[in-house]
Amino acid sequence: MRFLFPLSLLILLSGCAVPMMPAISSYGQPEQDNQPYHLMPGDIIELIVTQRQDLSGEYMLGPDGALYLPDFGTIDLNGLSQQEAQQTLTAILSQYYSPITLVLKVKSYQNDEYVVIMGAVMEPGVYPIKNRITLIRAIGQAKGFTNDANLRAIKLVRNGNDVSPYRVNANKIIKRGDFSHDYQLQANDIIIVPTKLFSQAKNTALEFLPLVELGLVAFITLNQVN
Repeated sequence: MRFLFPLSLLILLSGCAVPMMPAISSYGQPEQDNQPYHLMPGDIIELIVTQRQDLSGEYMLGPDGALYLPDFGTIDLNGLSQQEAQQTLTAILSQYYSPITLVLKVKSYQNDEYVVIMGAVMEPGVYPIKNRITLIRAIGQAKGFTNDANLRAIKLVRNGNDVSPYRVNANKIIKRGDFSHDYQLQANDIIIVPTKLFSQAKNTALEFLPLVELGLVAFITLNQVN
């Protein structure tokens, strides 16, 4: 049985030859993230109107994506970006007040979009991405990383494009405060958190070790009989 330890060690070392995840050439913000959000029913916006303080405040867009503004009636904002909606409201109010200073902010996003979080997180699963959640916040919803999570090689698969996933180094976000890596998630994104290479090797070794030891015991037993 003295052969068991060296053999176990050999298996463990061979398990370390796990192919590394292919690196992504660019850490730049995905092109899709540069697309502006378009307002939809249920969104909550905030208006700041300098000349009409009574109009300033928060409003929820109706089931048709329209805003009801006192004295101005119903204004359709459905499908408009934040900038387009601000320009639309400014144009309408400027017909009555000139000059007019209006600022529109999106306070809460309403959608039924989801992302999938897999791998070395405490609670893998499907999670909603309301309020345009970022990757790190989504990981927080999954109760955080496991102890053997490889934070340097997280994959973000977008639009089913598993051939060219985005590679995310969460250490740069958590330890260095580099939030350029904390991508804003989109519907149907898949987040894959791999385990550390040593953990993968150890798990592989532990999985096959009982079979190898059993075979070695049988080999030694047969030799003793002969």
